[in-house]
Amino acid sequence: MTSGIRKFIGMIPQDHREPVSTALLDLLLKTKQSKAVPAREAKMVLHLMMHDLLATEMGLETLFNCALRAEPTKTLDVIGDILGGVMAAEEIAKALTTLTVSA
Repeated sequence: MTSGIRKFIGMIPQDHREPVSTALLDLLLKTKQSKAVPAREAKMVLHLMMHDLLATEMGLETLFNCALRAEPTKTLDVIGDILGGVMAAEEIAKALTTLTVSA
């Protein structure tokens, strides 16, 4: 996880974390790019979902990692829609440029 994504997640207000996690999960469940998400990360999403931890910092980090791998543009759209700020999209764009995709 890049420090840019961690910094961004830390800036998400508590009352927005649940809607962000729900929207990212929906994006991941609907994507046709699921092969871009490593199996270990997909299993982690399931584990976090089963324990109602998707809106935690760890849950959001995992969701962001998966969503950015599968659907980077749609991830930016989701963040922009929910948080309604240009700054949020810019932070994710910065984080996306530093994300190293490992197979």
